[in-house]
Amino acid sequence: MDYLFGYKISDSKYPQMKIIETPKFILRPATLKDAPDFFEYFSQEKLLRYLPFSTHKNILQTKIFIKSFFINNYKKGNIGNYAIYYKHDNKVIGNIDLNNIDPNSKNSEIGICINPKY
Repeated sequence: MDYLFGYKISDSKYPQMKIIETPKFILRPATLKDAPDFFEYFSQEKLLRYLPFSTHKNILQTKIFIKSFFINNYKKGNIGNYAIYYKHDNKVIGNIDLNNIDPNSKNSEIGICINPKY
């Protein structure tokens, strides 16, 4: 197991998506099993007001979103979309995305979406 700034880094099913573990959180690839947790916050209009997609109306819509937005990108070798797993509550409480990645300058934009309960 490797460490970065004192945090554990380990491999995932997708080689480009390293798992990052802190004392309270795990940043890891999203899975379809996370759908209920994602639906809990993607179904809230106030949270999605500034995002480029609509409020989720049912769990099936969330599963389709996870597959298309997260899993399909992992399979293409893309990086940047992590589920934020909160160890204390054993659930995904948000997601963090690296956008507009520039490999030459090692820069990107960070987007974060957190369940309002947290």
